[in-house]
Amino acid sequence: MTLFTRTLAGLWLACCSSLALAQITVEDAWLRAPVAMSTSAAGYMTLHNQTGQPITLTGISVSPQIAAKAGLHQTLDKDGLMSMRPLPLPLKLAGDETLAFTPGGKHIMLSGLKTTLTAGDTVTLTLYFTDSINQTVSFAVKAGNTMQGDHQHHD
Repeated sequence: MTLFTRTLAGLWLACCSSLALAQITVEDAWLRAPVAMSTSAAGYMTLHNQTGQPITLTGISVSPQIAAKAGLHQTLDKDGLMSMRPLPLPLKLAGDETLAFTPGGKHIMLSGLKTTLTAGDTVTLTLYFTDSINQTVSFAVKAGNTMQGDHQHHD
């Protein structure tokens, strides 16, 4: 393969990845400010797959200066008892599907907080998809009722 062909192929792949990234959107990304002395925080967002093709979310990460790890969880109600379980990855989204991460349902969990998160802060998380598509998302930290739909009690 000639240098020109490799360069052209690289540009084509970059263009396709950028196009797919532009069609995977995140809205309403926020983290609930944790209660004092908490080592975890819950986050929420709405993920839109506007590619018209299935996509697969393969992971999520946060800077190690912010927390030890980021993961996806789901709150379950079984016989009136609420529990939280990891949401297994990979997570497939159909073409044109919207997936909401909301209090009391699917959510992002930051564990092992290494810094204090307060209302007004911004935390950057990275979402990883198949085909080497990574999307960096800014999450606003908001104050809120920590007893409703939050998971600080899982420290």
